[in-house]
Amino acid sequence: MKKVPLTGAGLFGKSAVTTRQRLLNVYAEQRPDGDKTGLALYGTPGLTALSNVAYLQPFRALLGLPAFMYAIIGGTLQQIDITGNTINQYGYGPPGFTGTTFCSMAASATQLLIVDPTLGAFVFTPSTGLINPVTPFPPAASNTCTFCAGFFVADNAGTNQFYVSNYLDATSWGVNPVGIDVGYAVQYGDTIVAVDALTSNLIILCAGHTEFWQVVGSAGNPFACVLSATSEYGLAAISSRAHIAGNLCYLALNRQGTVQVVAINGYTTTPISDPDLDNVLNKIGYWSDMTAISYVVDSHPMYQLTSPSASRSFLYDFSTSLWTEVQSGITGAYAQRHRAVLSTAFQGKTIVSVAEIPAPLHYIDPTSYVDGYAFTYPFAANTQLREIVTRHASQDFNVFSIDEVYLDFETGVGLVSGQGSVPTVTIECSKDNGRTWTMPVAAGIGPLGGYLYRAVWRRFGSARDFVFRIRMSDPVKFVVTGGAITVRERKQ
Repeated sequence: MKKVPLTGAGLFGKSAVTTRQRLLNVYAEQRPDGDKTGLALYGTPGLTALSNVAYLQPFRALLGLPAFMYAIIGGTLQQIDITGNTINQYGYGPPGFTGTTFCSMAASATQLLIVDPTLGAFVFTPSTGLINPVTPFPPAASNTCTFCAGFFVADNAGTNQFYVSNYLDATSWGVNPVGIDVGYAVQYGDTIVAVDALTSNLIILCAGHTEFWQVVGSAGNPFACVLSATSEYGLAAISSRAHIAGNLCYLALNRQGTVQVVAINGYTTTPISDPDLDNVLNKIGYWSDMTAISYVVDSHPMYQLTSPSASRSFLYDFSTSLWTEVQSGITGAYAQRHRAVLSTAFQGKTIVSVAEIPAPLHYIDPTSYVDGYAFTYPFAANTQLREIVTRHASQDFNVFSIDEVYLDFETGVGLVSGQGSVPTVTIECSKDNGRTWTMPVAAGIGPLGGYLYRAVWRRFGSARDFVFRIRMSDPVKFVVTGGAITVRERKQ
C-alpha cells in the first residue's frame, strides 16, 4: 500500500488539472513530533449560541472590553455581558432607526468613541452611563475610528484627511478643522478608506496605498508619517480588516488593479494569499462588502474572509500558511458562505454575530460540531459539512488500478442518540481530474466507544489519474491522520 495524497498547499481555483484540492471546514496541523503522522487534519470549530436572546436587527459593530461587550444595533449602543444578554441600552439615534451600515468603535480606559457613517460621532462614558454627540466634530462623515498612543483618530470620509483628538479625550478635537489636529495622506493622490492601529503605529489605509504614522509629539497633529514605510497596497473592503497574531490582515488592492489578501506586521506589508485564491477573489469582482473575523484555536491563529455577494468564505491559518474554505450548512452549489459576520474577543471567548436575523450572538467553540442556531427559538442547528478533496494520484501517467482506500479517522466518536450516533463518511472518486465524480459510498467510523472501526472502501477500477472526495456531515469530532491505497500498475 502507498499513502493517500490527502492534501498539500493547493486550493481549487485556476485549473482542476493542476490541483483539485479542497479542505472545507477542515484545517491542517503540522506535528513536530511526527508521532503517527506529520500532518493531521481537524474539523474547524463550530458556533455555540451565547443565550436564547434573538436580536431582531443586524449588528453594526462589536467591541469587547474588560467588563462588558459593546454592540451597535440600529441607533443604539448595547452593553452586553458574557451570557449574551443586554444589560443596558443607550439610544443615540432617532427612535425607530434601523440602519444596517457597519459602524466603528474605539476605546480608551475611560471613553468609548462611536463613529456612525449615518448618524455621526458619539462618546460614551461608562462611569456615568452617558452618551453624547461629539460637538463640534470636524469630519462631516467618518467611516472608521481607532485609538492609538493615547489619541482617538477618525477618517474624513471621501477625502485624504484624518482627524486626531486631544490626548485621552474623544470629546475634544480642536476648534479649527482645517488646521488643528488634522493629518493628510499625501504619498499618493487617493482618498482614505479607513484608519487603524497596530502596536504604536497609526495606519492610514487609502484606496491605493497605505501609510504608517508615529507619534512625535508636535503641536497640532501629534503624528508624523514614516515616509519610507509607505506601501503600494490599498484597502479594497473596509470590513475585511482583522487583527490576529500581531498582524493586521485585509483585502488589498494592488497597483495593478487586482486584489490580494495581505498582512501588515510592523512596517512590512506581505501578501498572504496564493495564486489560486487570488484567481478566485478576482473572479468575484465585487469586493466592498467583504467582511472578516479572526480567532485562535489550539495555537492556530485564523483569519477568515467572507464574500456575501459570492457566498464564499476562506480561512487562513498563520501556523501553516495554508488557505482552506469554510461554510455553514449544506448547499447544492459548489459553496456557500460561513455565517459569521463580525467578531470580537471578550472574556476568553471570540464572540461573533451571524448573518441571519433574528439570531443570538455566538462564540467560536472547538467542542461544537454545528454552526450554531438562527431564526426563531427554538433554533435549528446549522450543519457543518466536512470535505477533503485529495491531491492527484498518478503513476508516471501509466494506467493503474486502486483496489482499496483506507483512511485513518479518529473512530468511536459517535453521539449517544440522533444524527451522529452512527457517524458515516462517504467517498467519491474522479478519474477525469476532479471534473466528475462517482456515486458516494459510505463507511462507518464507529458508534460511541467503537474504536476498532476502520474506514475502508474497495474496487475503484483503473485510470491514469485518481482524485478522491471525502465528506462527512454528522455532528461529531473529525480527525484524520492519514490514509493508504492499494495500487496495481499496468504500464502502457
